[in-house]
Amino acid sequence: MSLAITDQPSAAIPVRTRKPKATQATSRPRTPADEKPRKVSFYLSPESIRRLGVVASMEDSDKSRVLEQVIRTSPLLKRWVVSDRAKPADPGTDEVSSD
Repeated sequence: MSLAITDQPSAAIPVRTRKPKATQATSRPRTPADEKPRKVSFYLSPESIRRLGVVASMEDSDKSRVLEQVIRTSPLLKRWVVSDRAKPADPGTDEVSSD
């Protein structure tokens, strides 16, 4: 028994090409009101953690809210401001009267 091999012209084998990646939709810029709280980690002394816990208990709050309030009202942190110079100025606040 013998096997005969014949050379038949093979049909054109389709070449697989990769599809171009779909472009992702750009998201709109986030405003502070849209942002959700994010979990972060800090190293604090046991005394600082204890004090945060006491204040949170006394104000019927949690440590995250107490710390956020401290950050928001801290004079050291209020000193620094990040401004967006690309935004147009409010025309009503350009001039300050001395009256």
